[in-house]
Amino acid sequence: MSGSLHVLCVHDVVPERPESQWDVTEEEIGGVLDRYLANGYAVVTLDDLPSAAARTLAVTVDDCRSGAVDWLLRRAGIRTTVFVVPGWIDRSGFATWDELAALRDAGHVIGSHTMTHPDLPSLAAAGIRQELRESRLCIRERLAVDPKHLALPFGRNDPTVTALANEAGYETVCLADGGVNDGRERESGLLSRLVLRRDRPNLGLPGF
Repeated sequence: MSGSLHVLCVHDVVPERPESQWDVTEEEIGGVLDRYLANGYAVVTLDDLPSAAARTLAVTVDDCRSGAVDWLLRRAGIRTTVFVVPGWIDRSGFATWDELAALRDAGHVIGSHTMTHPDLPSLAAAGIRQELRESRLCIRERLAVDPKHLALPFGRNDPTVTALANEAGYETVCLADGGVNDGRERESGLLSRLVLRRDRPNLGLPGF
């Protein structure tokens, strides 16, 4: 597998018997990580990108579902970027704020996935600003971190969303378009991601 920077997007991790196309098993995600490591990739967080080597893998986790967070809390030796929807935290099936604090303390980076997970391009500019601003403020208040990275709900983007995300202070904006990043994406901060999905061959990953 070639390319400089791969960014994976994981939604939920389950011990076995996945029920959703967004689920991966612990064995599957472990195998994916082992393959990247065997091919010489360094696993980093999005905070590490400015100084990261060319052959780099960043793992991101969207939504903070309970299974994925439980797996991260048990998995030693890997740090990820976790994208939080504050409106979903402490609900059934999702992480608690205490668990997110434990992830933060374990070295995982906390990012924003907006306040309520809307389709941002469908909103007026004021609504986009509110979603981006309130999410950052809530995460800052609850976890004492200032999110610098944004994952767009549904991977949906347009020039207005990108501009308002930059205005709101986000350093990277993550898509879900299945691409691989080079120096241009690192410089712009608009990052393609490979979304792991059960309904795609090889979970949607390119071949090694």
